[in-house]
This record gives sequence, structure tokens and C-alpha cells, in this order.
Amino acid sequence: MRLTYVLLPLATFVGTSLAATSCLPALSQTSACEDPATYNLCRSNALNKLCSVSDLQCNCMQAKEFVFCTQYCRQDANVTAALNTCQAAEQEKQCKDVPLESQTYSTTAPKPTKSSNVNILTDAGSRTWLAIEYVALISSGVAALLL
Repeated sequence: MRLTYVLLPLATFVGTSLAATSCLPALSQTSACEDPATYNLCRSNALNKLCSVSDLQCNCMQAKEFVFCTQYCRQDANVTAALNTCQAAEQEKQCKDVPLESQTYSTTAPKPTKSSNVNILTDAGSRTWLAIEYVALISSGVAALLL
């Protein structure tokens, strides 16, 4: 009897996550995705959100997040097919009983404004660069005190 109390909620969470996976495919090595890193991050964040079957708002937001993730791979045929066949219908199904005012959505993976290939040691806006400047400033102050 106790095992049922543990397994039933677990099966509910796993079932929700697996159903979402089938709608939003992983990228292949030959993917034509324009921004695979952001797509993968967005997809991963959405997949890690576990919703109970009875939590209509959570399921609606998760479905909207999956649809949002597809914008990073509009050139990939598999992602576009998933959006057109499964994911749009999933969003409609999950959100039909959720009031519009409860469907406020913000993504967990915003589009980056800088290239992820920027060298953090030469990017003056990075935390590493600011830390290096701070250490240099402290070092020069200590050196001035010692002179």
C-alpha cells in the first residue's frame, strides 16, 4: 500500500516528462539548427520542469516553453515537424482549461546577446575581466603603500 503512494506520483512526474520529450526532438549531428546551444539549453530547462498531471497551469507553461524553444531551430526539419504535428497541439490541449491571465510566460533560456565564443579574458564586461581589474587595482594600491 505504501509503495503505491510513492510510485503513483513518481509515475505521474515521469510520464509528464517523457511525453514532452517525444514532442521536442534532440538535435542530430547534421542538424540545420541556427542556434543549437540555446535550443538545447531551452529544451533541457523545459524537460527538467516536472509537472503533475493535475497541475494545469504548470503543464500549460511547459507546453508553451517547448513551443518557445523551437524558435531557435526554425531551419531544422525535425524541430519544425515536431512543432507542426505534435507540440502546437500539445500546447492547445494543455492550455485550453487554463485562464488566459494565468498563462503569463517567460522563458528559462533567453536568447543570448553575445556570442558564447567570446574570450572572457578580453571581454571587458565579463565577471572574470572585472575580477582581474579589481585584483590589479588592489595590487597596485598595495605596491604603492610598500614604496
